[in-house]
Amino acid sequence: MLWLVLTLSAACDAGTPGATDTGDGVDTGRVDTGGGADADTGDDPGCRIVTIEMINGTDGVVDARWTYTYDAAGNLLVYAYDGNADGTADEKETRSFDAAGNVLTHELDRNGDGTPDRRESYTYDADRNVLTGELDYDGDGAVDARYTKTYGAEGRLLTFEYDSDGDGTVDSRDANTYDADGHLLTYERDNDADGAADYRETHTYNSNGNLLTREWDLDGDGTVDSREMYTYDADGNLLTEAYDSGADGTVEHRETYAYDGDGNLLTWGYDDDGDGTVDYRETYTYDAEGNLLTWRYDSDADGAMGDRGTKTYDADGNVLSYELDYGGDGTVDYSYAITYDVDGHVLTSESDYNGDGAPEKRYTYTYDAEGNVLTYQADDDGDGALDRRYTYTYDAEGNVLTIEKDSGGDGTVDVRTTYMYANDCE
Repeated sequence: MLWLVLTLSAACDAGTPGATDTGDGVDTGRVDTGGGADADTGDDPGCRIVTIEMINGTDGVVDARWTYTYDAAGNLLVYAYDGNADGTADEKETRSFDAAGNVLTHELDRNGDGTPDRRESYTYDADRNVLTGELDYDGDGAVDARYTKTYGAEGRLLTFEYDSDGDGTVDSRDANTYDADGHLLTYERDNDADGAADYRETHTYNSNGNLLTREWDLDGDGTVDSREMYTYDADGNLLTEAYDSGADGTVEHRETYAYDGDGNLLTWGYDDDGDGTVDYRETYTYDAEGNLLTWRYDSDADGAMGDRGTKTYDADGNVLSYELDYGGDGTVDYSYAITYDVDGHVLTSESDYNGDGAPEKRYTYTYDAEGNVLTYQADDDGDGALDRRYTYTYDAEGNVLTIEKDSGGDGTVDVRTTYMYANDCE
């Protein structure tokens, strides 16, 4: 049996569960115990994990420990992992921050010997945009790479210069230009920072800001090498997309779209050789609420539909069933069915992978009056026997207190995780 004990800082707002992934596909709480990487347990910055301790078996001896320290603003300063709980960190990360909460330095000590194995440092402008970054890949104190950024109106990136070996010389440069509305007009890449663009991309837009053309100059010689062109309807929905791979005026392939009055996609067609004939088509139908009902694939656009999918819904718009007919022969080859309680919580889900009417997988759920998951049970092979079971308990504020995992469905708890909160974490 495995036990996990968490100690939290005093000012902890319990909040609503919804972030703990226990590997069962059910989100039940707010604490990520999958390795100690996530130290934030909620929206309130005062509710933070201080210590996570893992106990294997029932001997009460701590086998591993994760610790976190923070500054007064709630920024994570130090994260340490002690893999055998002997009091010596086996891995440590440290950060420093400026008054605005920007990370100034980030150091990683991979073996806990007290010497950083990697170091990063950053500077910022008044709008908190990163201006410079220096990277020390081996922690020897020498900068191994450096980059610099400049910005224009609204914080739009104008240039990015990269010094790949930290010798103080710019080795590559990227540059962007924008129109008055902030749309990207050009992007240039100068691979050797000699002032001559080696790659250029150019965009044009219509008055609504929709992309009309995208052109590529792949070698920076000033000649367009390929082009994409787009058209739209009055509502801004994409109607056509044409690709001219040689920028010679000949369209090599084209995509077409059609919509209903609500903007739902009705058909998508693909002309793979640009001869004006659709070679592949997809069609879709919807109910009055805009929920997708059917979709069909015609792989050669001959009018004989191939694969077909259908969905059904309840009055609240929850999916009740999902069926796939591979080949369009009228036989269901795969189906998925879901039931709900009156509050919209999933009660059961079943998957039939071969269309024989006998589900290969079945999952069931129960809930408390607050909508928290109490049990999750899995029949992984559809034989009617329980293969896995998870049981959850909560405190009055909805925080997860315990999670018990019965790996074999035999009634024996194989893994137990316990969450401990400060008395005033409410």
